[in-house]
Amino acid sequence: AHIPLYGLLTVLLFITYKNIMKLENSIYRLNRNVFVTAMCIAVLDEINQSTVPGRSASRTDIILDATGVSIVVSLANRRFGIEKRKTD
Repeated sequence: AHIPLYGLLTVLLFITYKNIMKLENSIYRLNRNVFVTAMCIAVLDEINQSTVPGRSASRTDIILDATGVSIVVSLANRRFGIEKRKTD
């Protein structure tokens, strides 16, 4: 469930940052902000899990989260990259 959930989180972060940044900034900055925010959430989630009795933190979970984030960032980068070339 990690990959699709963090993929969805990444989509929501793209929508949020896209509206905040108004696409006046570079696509690189948009991708970076989304990726860093999603990974901070993933790490904080694992830290939180380590404090819950019967649960434990897992590096594997963070890797799975990063995979979901990376897939969506890659797909968004292709989409925005194509749109940017068309407008140049």
